[in-house]
Amino acid sequence: MKLNFNKNNKNFSYDLRKINIIYGHSESGKTRLFSELSEALSGKDKSYTLNNFPISKNDNIVIPISNNESIIEQLKLTSKSNVRKLYFDKLNDYFDSNNIIKEINENLKEANNILRKCCSSILCDDLEIKLDVDSDSLINNNIKVELKNNSLSNSKAKRLLFSLINNINSDKENVFILIDDFDSAFDEQQTIDFLNSISCYKYTFILFTNKPTSLPYAINNYGIYTLKN
Repeated sequence: MKLNFNKNNKNFSYDLRKINIIYGHSESGKTRLFSELSEALSGKDKSYTLNNFPISKNDNIVIPISNNESIIEQLKLTSKSNVRKLYFDKLNDYFDSNNIIKEINENLKEANNILRKCCSSILCDDLEIKLDVDSDSLINNNIKVELKNNSLSNSKAKRLLFSLINNINSDKENVFILIDDFDSAFDEQQTIDFLNSISCYKYTFILFTNKPTSLPYAINNYGIYTLKN
Protein backbone atom coordinates (compact mmCIF):
# COMPACT_ATOMS: atom_id res chain seq x y z
CA MET A 1 0.00 0.00 0.00
CA LYS A 2 1.51 3.34 -1.05
CA LEU A 3 0.71 6.63 0.64
CA ASN A 4 1.98 9.42 -1.63
CA PHE A 5 2.53 13.11 -0.86
CA ASN A 6 2.76 15.88 -3.45
CA LYS A 7 2.76 19.53 -2.42
CA ASN A 8 4.83 22.62 -3.16
CA ASN A 9 7.15 20.63 -5.45
CA LYS A 10 7.83 18.14 -2.66
CA ASN A 11 7.17 14.49 -3.40
CA PHE A 12 7.63 11.41 -1.27
CA SER A 13 5.84 8.16 -0.54
CA TYR A 14 5.41 5.68 2.31
CA ASP A 15 5.29 1.97 1.55
CA LEU A 16 2.81 1.12 4.26
CA ARG A 17 2.84 -2.36 5.73
CA LYS A 18 0.32 -3.67 8.24
CA ILE A 19 2.50 -2.44 11.10
CA ASN A 20 4.62 0.67 10.63
CA ILE A 21 6.87 2.22 13.28
CA ILE A 22 7.99 5.84 13.02
CA TYR A 23 10.91 6.63 15.29
CA GLY A 24 12.11 10.09 16.20
CA HIS A 25 13.60 11.81 19.21
CA SER A 26 12.04 14.86 20.90
CA GLU A 27 11.28 17.78 18.55
CA SER A 28 11.90 15.65 15.46
CA GLY A 29 8.39 16.38 14.13
CA LYS A 30 6.53 13.25 15.30
CA THR A 31 3.53 15.18 16.65
CA ARG A 32 3.21 17.20 13.44
CA LEU A 33 3.46 14.07 11.29
CA PHE A 34 0.97 12.25 13.51
CA SER A 35 -1.62 15.00 12.94
CA GLU A 36 -0.78 15.27 9.24
CA LEU A 37 -1.18 11.53 8.57
CA SER A 38 -4.42 11.43 10.59
CA GLU A 39 -5.87 14.18 8.40
CA ALA A 40 -4.46 12.70 5.19
CA LEU A 41 -5.95 9.24 5.76
CA SER A 42 -9.26 10.85 6.79
CA GLY A 43 -9.40 12.60 3.40
CA LYS A 44 -8.94 16.09 4.85
CA ASP A 45 -5.51 16.78 3.34
CA LYS A 46 -5.70 16.52 -0.45
CA SER A 47 -1.90 16.55 -0.79
CA TYR A 48 -1.97 12.80 -0.20
CA THR A 49 -3.14 9.88 -2.30
CA LEU A 50 -3.44 6.20 -1.41
CA ASN A 51 -2.30 3.78 -4.09
CA ASN A 52 -2.37 6.78 -6.49
CA PHE A 53 -6.07 7.44 -5.80
CA PRO A 54 -7.47 10.52 -4.00
CA ILE A 55 -8.66 9.86 -0.46
CA SER A 56 -12.29 10.77 0.22
CA LYS A 57 -13.73 11.44 3.67
CA ASN A 58 -15.63 8.16 3.95
CA ASP A 59 -12.98 5.89 2.42
CA ASN A 60 -11.25 4.95 5.67
CA ILE A 61 -11.87 4.57 9.37
CA VAL A 62 -9.04 6.46 11.09
CA ILE A 63 -8.45 6.09 14.83
CA PRO A 64 -5.82 8.53 16.17
CA ILE A 65 -4.69 7.75 19.72
CA SER A 66 -2.54 10.44 21.32
CA ASN A 67 -3.38 12.29 24.51
CA ASN A 68 -5.69 11.20 27.32
CA GLU A 69 -8.57 13.33 26.07
CA SER A 70 -8.66 11.68 22.64
CA ILE A 71 -8.32 8.21 24.18
CA ILE A 72 -11.22 8.75 26.61
CA GLU A 73 -13.37 10.10 23.76
CA GLN A 74 -12.75 6.85 21.86
CA LEU A 75 -13.41 4.75 24.98
CA LYS A 76 -16.76 6.42 25.63
CA LEU A 77 -17.86 5.61 22.07
CA THR A 78 -19.02 9.20 21.54
CA SER A 79 -20.30 10.36 18.16
CA LYS A 80 -16.75 11.56 17.36
CA SER A 81 -15.28 8.11 18.06
CA ASN A 82 -14.36 5.95 15.10
CA VAL A 83 -14.02 2.99 17.47
CA ARG A 84 -17.79 3.45 17.93
CA LYS A 85 -18.35 2.74 14.21
CA LEU A 86 -16.30 -0.46 14.34
CA TYR A 87 -17.98 -1.58 17.54
CA PHE A 88 -21.52 -0.81 16.36
CA ASP A 89 -20.93 -2.53 13.02
CA LYS A 90 -19.91 -5.66 14.90
CA LEU A 91 -22.96 -5.42 17.18
CA ASN A 92 -25.23 -4.99 14.15
CA ASP A 93 -23.75 -8.13 12.59
CA TYR A 94 -24.29 -10.02 15.85
CA PHE A 95 -27.89 -8.81 16.20
CA ASP A 96 -28.69 -9.72 12.60
CA SER A 97 -27.12 -13.18 12.75
CA ASN A 98 -28.83 -14.08 16.04
CA ASN A 99 -32.31 -12.65 15.36
CA ILE A 100 -31.99 -10.39 18.41
CA ILE A 101 -34.10 -7.59 16.92
CA LYS A 102 -36.82 -10.05 15.92
CA GLU A 103 -37.01 -11.31 19.50
CA ILE A 104 -37.16 -7.77 20.90
CA ASN A 105 -40.02 -6.85 18.56
CA GLU A 106 -41.88 -10.04 19.53
CA ASN A 107 -41.63 -8.95 23.16
CA LEU A 108 -43.01 -5.52 22.27
CA LYS A 109 -46.40 -6.92 21.24
CA GLU A 110 -47.95 -6.36 24.66
CA ALA A 111 -46.46 -2.87 24.84
CA ASN A 112 -48.00 -2.13 21.43
CA ASN A 113 -51.43 -3.26 22.66
CA ILE A 114 -51.17 -0.91 25.66
CA LEU A 115 -50.00 1.93 23.41
CA ARG A 116 -52.96 1.47 21.05
CA LYS A 117 -55.43 1.53 23.95
CA CYS A 118 -53.90 4.72 25.34
CA CYS A 119 -54.02 6.39 21.92
CA SER A 120 -57.36 4.99 20.73
CA SER A 121 -59.03 8.39 20.85
CA ILE A 122 -56.67 9.85 18.22
CA LEU A 123 -56.35 6.78 15.98
CA CYS A 124 -58.52 5.94 12.98
CA ASP A 125 -58.54 3.28 10.28
CA ASP A 126 -55.88 5.15 8.31
CA LEU A 127 -53.56 5.84 11.24
CA GLU A 128 -51.59 3.26 13.18
CA ILE A 129 -49.14 3.63 16.02
CA LYS A 130 -46.66 1.02 17.15
CA LEU A 131 -43.35 0.46 18.84
CA ASP A 132 -40.72 -1.03 16.60
CA VAL A 133 -36.93 -1.20 16.75
CA ASP A 134 -34.17 -1.98 14.30
CA SER A 135 -30.54 -2.66 15.13
CA ASP A 136 -29.34 0.80 14.04
CA SER A 137 -31.80 2.73 16.20
CA LEU A 138 -31.35 0.43 19.17
CA ILE A 139 -27.56 0.69 19.14
CA ASN A 140 -27.14 4.34 18.13
CA ASN A 141 -29.76 5.73 20.49
CA ASN A 142 -29.57 3.51 23.54
CA ILE A 143 -26.04 2.24 24.11
CA LYS A 144 -23.95 4.49 26.33
CA VAL A 145 -20.56 3.88 27.87
CA GLU A 146 -19.54 5.57 31.10
CA LEU A 147 -16.09 5.44 32.61
CA LYS A 148 -16.07 4.80 36.35
CA ASN A 149 -12.90 6.85 36.63
CA ASN A 150 -12.41 9.86 34.34
CA SER A 151 -8.93 10.52 35.71
CA LEU A 152 -7.27 7.49 34.14
CA SER A 153 -3.54 7.67 33.58
CA ASN A 154 -2.49 7.86 29.94
CA SER A 155 -0.94 4.38 30.05
CA LYS A 156 -4.03 2.78 31.64
CA ALA A 157 -6.36 4.55 29.20
CA LYS A 158 -4.26 3.26 26.29
CA ARG A 159 -4.40 -0.29 27.64
CA LEU A 160 -8.19 -0.07 27.95
CA LEU A 161 -8.48 1.18 24.39
CA PHE A 162 -6.15 -1.55 23.09
CA SER A 163 -8.36 -4.09 24.87
CA LEU A 164 -11.53 -2.64 23.32
CA ILE A 165 -10.04 -2.65 19.81
CA ASN A 166 -8.76 -6.19 20.39
CA ASN A 167 -12.27 -7.38 21.27
CA ILE A 168 -13.74 -5.79 18.16
CA ASN A 169 -11.19 -7.32 15.77
CA SER A 170 -13.24 -6.32 12.74
CA ASP A 171 -12.68 -7.81 9.28
CA LYS A 172 -12.60 -4.34 7.75
CA GLU A 173 -9.37 -3.60 5.89
CA ASN A 174 -9.73 0.18 5.52
CA VAL A 175 -8.99 0.82 9.21
CA PHE A 176 -5.93 2.89 10.16
CA ILE A 177 -4.88 3.11 13.81
CA LEU A 178 -2.28 5.77 14.64
CA ILE A 179 -0.77 5.68 18.13
CA ASP A 180 1.55 8.36 19.45
CA ASP A 181 4.21 7.11 21.91
CA PHE A 182 2.66 3.65 21.61
CA ASP A 183 5.26 1.98 23.83
CA SER A 184 5.56 4.67 26.51
CA ALA A 185 4.21 2.30 29.20
CA PHE A 186 6.00 -0.84 27.90
CA ASP A 187 9.39 -2.35 28.50
CA GLU A 188 11.14 -4.06 25.58
CA GLN A 189 9.45 -7.45 26.03
CA GLN A 190 6.01 -5.89 26.51
CA THR A 191 6.56 -3.90 23.32
CA ILE A 192 7.43 -7.06 21.39
CA ASP A 193 4.41 -8.86 22.88
CA PHE A 194 2.15 -5.96 21.87
CA LEU A 195 3.49 -5.92 18.30
CA ASN A 196 2.96 -9.68 18.04
CA SER A 197 -0.59 -9.38 19.40
CA ILE A 198 -1.67 -6.86 16.74
CA SER A 199 0.10 -8.55 13.84
CA CYS A 200 -2.92 -10.78 13.10
CA TYR A 201 -5.26 -7.82 12.54
CA LYS A 202 -6.35 -6.63 9.12
CA TYR A 203 -5.97 -3.04 10.33
CA THR A 204 -3.02 -0.88 9.37
CA PHE A 205 -1.08 0.43 12.37
CA ILE A 206 1.14 3.53 12.30
CA LEU A 207 3.02 3.64 15.58
CA PHE A 208 5.14 6.55 16.80
CA THR A 209 7.95 6.16 19.34
CA ASN A 210 11.03 7.87 20.73
CA LYS A 211 12.37 4.66 22.30
CA PRO A 212 14.86 2.73 20.16
CA THR A 213 14.98 -0.34 22.43
CA SER A 214 12.63 -2.54 20.37
CA LEU A 215 13.79 -1.40 16.94
CA PRO A 216 16.32 -4.24 16.39
CA TYR A 217 13.43 -6.72 16.72
CA ALA A 218 10.94 -4.61 14.78
CA ILE A 219 13.23 -3.86 11.84
CA ASN A 220 13.13 -7.51 10.73
CA ASN A 221 9.35 -7.76 10.93
CA TYR A 222 7.71 -4.39 10.30
CA GLY A 223 8.03 -1.16 8.34
CA ILE A 224 10.44 1.25 10.06
CA TYR A 225 10.82 4.98 9.41
CA THR A 226 13.20 7.40 11.12
CA LEU A 227 12.53 11.12 11.46
CA LYS A 228 15.35 13.65 11.42
CA ASN A 229 15.20 17.36 12.10
